[in-house]
Amino acid sequence: MKVTVRRLARYLGLLLQYRSAMPPREMEQIPDDVLSDCLQAQGFPCSNQRELQESYDAERERRLARPLRAHYETAPVEVFRTVARLPGAGPYRCWITRSGGDEDALPIELQPTPGKAIVSPKGISYRRYTLEFTGIVSPAFNDFSVRFESIETGAVTLCDTRITAAPDRFYQPTTELVGINPLIQNLSSRHPDYWGHGTFGDARRAMDEVKRCGGNFISLGPLYKFDDPAHFISRSPFNPISRVLLAHQAIDHAAAIRELGLSNAQALIDSHEARERINRYRNASILMADDRADWIIEVLAVMWEDFKQIHLSEGQSTSIGTDYRAFVESFRSKLQQSVEFLVLRESFFPWGTSGDGWNWETWPPEFQDPHSPEVTRFAEVHEDRIAYHYFLEWLTRRQLAALKSYGDSIGVGIMMNLPVGLAERSAETWHSRALLLWSHLLGCPRDLLEPLAQAWGFPPFNPQALFDAQLRPFVEALEATVQFGSGVEIDHGMFLERMWVYLKRDRNPLRGVYIRMPLRHLLRAISVLSHQHKFFVAPELIGTKSDTIDGVMNGWGAYSLRQHRFEMHDDGTFLQPGEFPESSFFFGSCHNHFPELAWLFGYDLAQSVRFRPKNADNIPTDWRNRKQQLRSYLGMLAAGNFISADDADSMLRLILSFDGKLPQVTESDLEALRLNQLVRSVILASHRARAASPAGIKVVDVREASLDYRADNMPGVSVSEACCWQYPLPPVEDWADGPIGDAIRASRRTTA
Repeated sequence: MKVTVRRLARYLGLLLQYRSAMPPREMEQIPDDVLSDCLQAQGFPCSNQRELQESYDAERERRLARPLRAHYETAPVEVFRTVARLPGAGPYRCWITRSGGDEDALPIELQPTPGKAIVSPKGISYRRYTLEFTGIVSPAFNDFSVRFESIETGAVTLCDTRITAAPDRFYQPTTELVGINPLIQNLSSRHPDYWGHGTFGDARRAMDEVKRCGGNFISLGPLYKFDDPAHFISRSPFNPISRVLLAHQAIDHAAAIRELGLSNAQALIDSHEARERINRYRNASILMADDRADWIIEVLAVMWEDFKQIHLSEGQSTSIGTDYRAFVESFRSKLQQSVEFLVLRESFFPWGTSGDGWNWETWPPEFQDPHSPEVTRFAEVHEDRIAYHYFLEWLTRRQLAALKSYGDSIGVGIMMNLPVGLAERSAETWHSRALLLWSHLLGCPRDLLEPLAQAWGFPPFNPQALFDAQLRPFVEALEATVQFGSGVEIDHGMFLERMWVYLKRDRNPLRGVYIRMPLRHLLRAISVLSHQHKFFVAPELIGTKSDTIDGVMNGWGAYSLRQHRFEMHDDGTFLQPGEFPESSFFFGSCHNHFPELAWLFGYDLAQSVRFRPKNADNIPTDWRNRKQQLRSYLGMLAAGNFISADDADSMLRLILSFDGKLPQVTESDLEALRLNQLVRSVILASHRARAASPAGIKVVDVREASLDYRADNMPGVSVSEACCWQYPLPPVEDWADGPIGDAIRASRRTTA
């Protein structure tokens, strides 16, 4: 290829503008000797492709970090948690008083939680309000206190307690944890309340089965509200429309109707037509979408009308109605704008219609501003619909709190999930644009698994705005669910340190850069919450990450997600179980990966060709590499006496019999293999291997343990292309006495 200085200068000019994530492909074709001459002629301090890439990366990082690092990366800040008992409903402004008498007003309004009514010795009735607050202050304030000023009356209340600085290590569980990681929507049951879609009631039944097998926690996936009015199917649960509203899609409707005494709703679900519907949903091979959504919306509407008549009508005073009203008053300041967004979206984009009404940027300009008078008037006119969405949130939290209470009583905790993502046209992007980098989207740089990089399409936090807002958006999002859990998995945990962002107008993750996050402050905030609510922390650190993040997280006592099939030495041999540290969150598969059965026989490779035909050219190489991995993996199991050497050899011969099938491995092939006793023994041996490790947390993937071969989610594939998120799991009643129970028992370090 002929290379001229002018042509090379044009390429270098593109580099210096930092519009792409790597040098243009044409640069890769330039011989190093020619490149060296041209670079020296242009005054560049590098002489080959590698040095050019390193120089480019370093300069890009420097330019990017310059405007952001100046303040929050050098600010001497501590995170603290304080509690105040206040005489009124607020809202309040928080003030920090330093030892020298100076005061800082925190730029946020706070709404306290109403406490119990109190009668003074003089017979005067009043109510105290409790406000728990996480904030950031300089550690140079050796003596400081907090006061709360009522925004309405100006009345001042001093904090009852001194501020306690955040601990420098996350909460640590005291026992080995063994549990399962289904997504709640995929749970199924033979119970009459099962309507073909997992709910909190099914999660309770799953807890019973986990307890029977000796497990002590259950992970349910993200529980934030997302882009569907009735169920989890149309959108990914990792792409919520709000990180303060919870997923009412998990409500156990039948149980709620009985508990709240909703007679009309009970008559509706007991009707002959309803029973036929429910039976159809229960027996479906995949979770049904639009038809079921229409039905659930109808049920919820009748439930709301019943609830108003029984518990909220004038002259009625029930404890349930009082609890609902107290919830609305307590959470109005946190939830009101998100609820208004939902009602506005219903107005512009009713369920079942087509068009772009879900995109708030297409709404009339006066409704794109959450603070406009038109939005206020809209909320007043649609007061009943606003109250309906509060009802859904109240009922969701009520059932989730009951689930936590039941789990605590039997010794089974709930692991929550904090997704890094947020729907691009979500409630938060509507009312909190200033906290987001609205011109950018979040993704992942290219790597060996995704050479074209990953475009997630999520608007990322603005690090500086997040810092200036006292970390409140992050704290509120995390606390929305962890208050009900015993642990939290932080999706793509690398975002606590840095995020890969690309311009929204480009929609090209190859043209991205890293932005830094206020890591140490976020970790302190997480630490405060982890000790308050007693939950362990497990950030997902799989994929492209910095050289330091593992050490930082380990120092804070985080559990590092470790997937056994991805853990290999440089020589291609798999890590022995004893090589995994105690801080490991050890698992074999998850929602984004195919189960072990698919991995063993190359079904995941076949599916990659199905959705990306150009991958067919890579199949011979990929399968050759896979066979080498499988030899090593089976050798590791045999070396640890988890299977016999003869079984390892027999399994390898069975795998090699598929040499001529790829990429045409079919579901019928896998269905036959599910019944093969040798295959069952190898997959169970994988769980015994994990049990032998010092890892403090072992996770059993329900789909993998049941010898399924389908992935819950295939990254980069839409719901219309594959049944992502839609495969029901085996009924929970079959778990304890079947392969799932065997896997849970095998995963325990000591078995009863």
